Amino acid sequence: MLKRTKHFGVAVAILLLLCGPTLAQLDGDTDLSVRCNRYGFGYEEYQVTTEDGYINTLMRIPYAPDNQGVPNKPPVYLIPSVLLTAEMFTHLGPENSPAFNLASQGFDVWISNQRGTIHSQDHVELDPDDPDSGYWDYDLVSYRQDYMADITTIKDSTGYGTVGVLGFHNGAAALAYAMAIEPEYFNENVNVGVLMAFIPSYAHSNAPIFAIASYTTGMNNMLASMGVDVMSPAALTFIHRTICVNIPLICSFIDGIWNGEINPFTDTISGIQNRYLLNRDLFPPRLNNHLTQSFSSGEVTYYDYGSEENLERYGSENPPLIPFENTDNPVAMFMASLDLSYGHEDDEWYADLIGDDLVFYQYYEMSHYGFIIGDTQLYLPDLGEVFEEHAEQRNE
Repeated sequence: MLKRTKHFGVAVAILLLLCGPTLAQLDGDTDLSVRCNRYGFGYEEYQVTTEDGYINTLMRIPYAPDNQGVPNKPPVYLIPSVLLTAEMFTHLGPENSPAFNLASQGFDVWISNQRGTIHSQDHVELDPDDPDSGYWDYDLVSYRQDYMADITTIKDSTGYGTVGVLGFHNGAAALAYAMAIEPEYFNENVNVGVLMAFIPSYAHSNAPIFAIASYTTGMNNMLASMGVDVMSPAALTFIHRTICVNIPLICSFIDGIWNGEINPFTDTISGIQNRYLLNRDLFPPRLNNHLTQSFSSGEVTYYDYGSEENLERYGSENPPLIPFENTDNPVAMFMASLDLSYGHEDDEWYADLIGDDLVFYQYYEMSHYGFIIGDTQLYLPDLGEVFEEHAEQRNE
């Protein structure tokens, strides 16, 4: 018995040694208002209704401790990965978290909580608890409604005519889709669109999770037709609160392997820690299908309903391509050189389509999630400069 206890104690000590650095830097509370109060930042929230009836919570950090009395700060709008919450941008405390850092640089920071996330599960008609209501029938193109409603609210609240916008990971993809599909709105209302850890397409990805997910479309549709709730955003939020915050190495290790960013036999502990992801929710079936369609087809398109329904909706048996070339506002790309979840030739492909509208294009030596929980000081000064350069000077 003594021998077992000794071995257990050694195992715990090793685990704490490995996880300690991550535990020290990650802020485990999932409530943004608590974090803002803890560090002396302002906090507000707004309920925003989209054109298609989704009611989302838009969160705001209007000031930092040292600039509370400064008026007319230029607004910036941050979009998390599509199933994550506003807290994603505040995991590393007041200096190194993107949202807090931007507030300290003098920006009025607004953060999206997109449809279906734990802060935004309401609708004027549809019931998110009823799989048959249609609440969860959205894809990457649908998110443009969330962004336009939020940006209009920000403009109305601040008096500014334009807003700087940043999208991370799948949030960046959805933002790129939105800028291409609604170029007139975004040209008029967005002064710069920042795409961070942007994956234009999974056509050249070798990540195991996308290879597997691309073959789950039929299963997703079958389960949904049977009334099986396969989205349940609370499930992995529970895992996050009970396991990931306390033993983040476990979650980072599993997530990194699935995304193709970790080789469990050769990666260092620090490399594994740098890929840690918080607040993951499960994918609604249609969104999951849309995310993996480019992996299967090699093209970036509207949602593929199948030839018969495509013909009815789009007028052709194949879904139309996302018209990235129609993007008509300045675009900045903040990319990770160590990101192995997709092929970097896709970046060049997108950059060529954007052409002269691409105003900033930089790789940083970090992994995909390093932008959120890695050495954020590598890019935060550049991000502030990009937002400042394009910010509108409001006339009083």
